[in-house]
Amino acid sequence: ARIQVNIAVIHANNKKYGEAIDLCIKAREILQQIYPQPYDNIIYVQGILGHCHAQNKEYQIAEDYYVAAFKMSKKILSIGHRLRVNCIKALADLYKEREMKQMAIDLCQKNLFLYKKYLPAYHISIAYLLVKLGELYEDDDIRKIASLRRAL
Repeated sequence: ARIQVNIAVIHANNKKYGEAIDLCIKAREILQQIYPQPYDNIIYVQGILGHCHAQNKEYQIAEDYYVAAFKMSKKILSIGHRLRVNCIKALADLYKEREMKQMAIDLCQKNLFLYKKYLPAYHISIAYLLVKLGELYEDDDIRKIASLRRAL
């Protein structure tokens, strides 16, 4: 399954999204048969599937994969895990692409609040969310700069 996922990533990087999707679905089926299930790998595959569908402008399908990955990450992974942050960033990027920027900002702010509550102030996940917020504040230089400075 790991090899299929790696090949799928190569296909996605080469913009061969159909082939990447097929390999990811096969890999996910294999991963779901393993006990105990390697949830972090399944979350990663869900993210690749979401990315491929987003690149194909199949936004609702992409959102379904991203939301499924994010929900699973909230149940399984620790709050500072990089895959969990990647799920948030992917959803925020998708919302921005769909011209739902406020929804993306709200998602990042809500999770940033939780991260600040449970993680040390210098945790890298907090910085990633602050940078993502800075990117989303593209029309508001004051908020953008403030967010990026806090990330440092």
